[in-house]
Amino acid sequence: MREADGNLRKHLQEGLTLKSITMLLVLLSIVAAAISIRVGVYDDYPLCYYENGKAKGFYVDILNYIAERERWKIKYIYEKDPIGKLRSGEIDALVAIAYTPERSKVFAFNEETFLSNWGVVVTRGRVEKIFDLSGMNIVLVKNDVYASGFLNLIRGFKVKPEKISWVDAYEDALKILSSGKADAAVVSRIAALMYRSKYRYHISPIIFTPVELKMAFSRSFPFTENVVARIDEYLRKMKPDENSFYWKTLQKYLLEEREFPVVKFLVTFSAILAVLVGTLLYLVYALSKRDKTLRIASENLKAANEQIKAMDSQIQHLYKELQRNFEKFQDVMEIVASMSTFTMEEEEFLEKILHLALDLIPKARYGSVSILDGERWRFIAAVGHDIDVLKSLHLKRKYAFLNLQNPTVIDHVLSKDEELIPQPEYDVMKNASKPIRSSLIAPLKIGENLIGFFSLDIPEESKEEFSSGDVDLADKFAKIVSGFYTVRKSQELESSIYRDIVIILAKALEYYDIYTRGHSERVANLSAKLARRLGMPREKVNRIYWAALVHDIGKIYIPQSVLNKPSKLTSEEYKQIKEHPVKGYEMLKESAALADLAVIVLYHHERCDGSGYPEGLKCEQIPIESRIIAVADAFDAMTSARAYREPLSKDQAIVEILKNAGTQFDPDVVEVFAEMVEEMKKEKLNRASSE
Repeated sequence: MREADGNLRKHLQEGLTLKSITMLLVLLSIVAAAISIRVGVYDDYPLCYYENGKAKGFYVDILNYIAERERWKIKYIYEKDPIGKLRSGEIDALVAIAYTPERSKVFAFNEETFLSNWGVVVTRGRVEKIFDLSGMNIVLVKNDVYASGFLNLIRGFKVKPEKISWVDAYEDALKILSSGKADAAVVSRIAALMYRSKYRYHISPIIFTPVELKMAFSRSFPFTENVVARIDEYLRKMKPDENSFYWKTLQKYLLEEREFPVVKFLVTFSAILAVLVGTLLYLVYALSKRDKTLRIASENLKAANEQIKAMDSQIQHLYKELQRNFEKFQDVMEIVASMSTFTMEEEEFLEKILHLALDLIPKARYGSVSILDGERWRFIAAVGHDIDVLKSLHLKRKYAFLNLQNPTVIDHVLSKDEELIPQPEYDVMKNASKPIRSSLIAPLKIGENLIGFFSLDIPEESKEEFSSGDVDLADKFAKIVSGFYTVRKSQELESSIYRDIVIILAKALEYYDIYTRGHSERVANLSAKLARRLGMPREKVNRIYWAALVHDIGKIYIPQSVLNKPSKLTSEEYKQIKEHPVKGYEMLKESAALADLAVIVLYHHERCDGSGYPEGLKCEQIPIESRIIAVADAFDAMTSARAYREPLSKDQAIVEILKNAGTQFDPDVVEVFAEMVEEMKKEKLNRASSE
């Protein structure tokens, strides 16, 4: 009986398990079939556009191809502000959007690039340099990544257009340009090529903001992860296959414009094909008369087919080569852009240059960059060689090839070094270097002054040789590196002058106001440290430091009898004191070098509750730099001695600041500042105990 009961339970469990699995599979198939995606499109021919109430374009065809196989339901929605609709969740996805780190914080992007693109300036008249745009009327497209990149570019070069107009789409911008109402327009490279014959304009050599074009998805869309993964899988499968739907669609939309290099072959192909068709018709006509002619026609036709196949293969190869070269061009653009913005440190910049050079000259497997610094010769970066050991070398300037004026190929360069470098240092250098058969060394120069060397090395076991083309390419890379150091030297000189001006102002105030002696420098150090803890970029940290150093400079305009008064101030005297942020602002804004500090100084006595001065701003209206300085300023004032009161302890001062978080001070800044002061106390105690 017990055995029968056990068997019954077993059969019931198996039946339930089978039923559960079946139901789960049915539900999963329903969910998979039910994926519906609202996709935004806008006017960006030929990538996406709306025509006769229907979405079309390269992206639309690719997405439809994938959706058909995945059983997705795609609903295309035409939008003038597609990014805004995606942000609000009114659409689930957006095609033909440039990937940027800022956008990736808001939207989810697929990983595999659909296409690469960059921004260009098109003009009615010929323009060769960015400076030629000064005084022109320029049209930009709203919410366009190239418009943002262009504005950053002209700000960096201090180019001032006469007028900037905004439109919704690239074609709108080109229509305005063609009508003569604008002198220039900023569009994507693809749009510039596609519309050129229609609107007739010049494409200038001014290019910027290389980007990857992808799809963006709302993070609130429940199927984002699944859809993105499938799109990437299809793209990775199709892109390497020259006969895939991806390449056929690319040819359909992007290879019809004669500006693309491969289209020159298509034009030639069309001409040859016309000749072949004519020949074929003639041969077919002659077929009825002579058997011999038939055989000749058959042979010619076969040869023509082979020629067509060969040309088609060549076209595909050329386009893929164009793609590869563009990717390398993107790398160069990114590196060159970092020269002016200093978004890369010296070693990172040089390593990227070396890797790019080795990629373009693959016969070279190793490389290095070294600098002549006064009487020293130092290695800064290397690929292949042991850079840590090379950096540790104490080499003198006289050991280097000081007579090198042009890029030169030197065989077995280490044996040449042995003639110049003392044996101990040479042995270390040799052990840190890979075996080298041939080196291509290009000098780095600022003006006519030799400042270092850019070196590419062929391994000992290789039988390859550097060509004249390799020498020219190495020379160009050396010029990029030389440009990096030229810009760096210029910025260091500018920063040095800037620093001297600010320090002179701060010292002048200290002589005038006895209570500010040391105060400004302490506030500057606290403010900079706090800014770093808040995760602010280096340039902002530096700006906060200099602003804090001169935050009280307006007190120079206040009578000394008021500033240094040992007793309580009268209401009239306090009113005079409250004028110092405005006076400081007026003083600093007159100097181009200090104008960016003026606004920070103006608002450092504003309060989060709006009861501060001079304008009574509330928390979010006050620049973050001013909010940081306000906390550091109050802390140092409370912990410093005054003639009319004793200083508070650091703990007492922190209690007061915490008490006023949200009324006087930004609560987020206060929270980080309190943690910072506590850590500073612990570090001080640890140092004292270790001593």
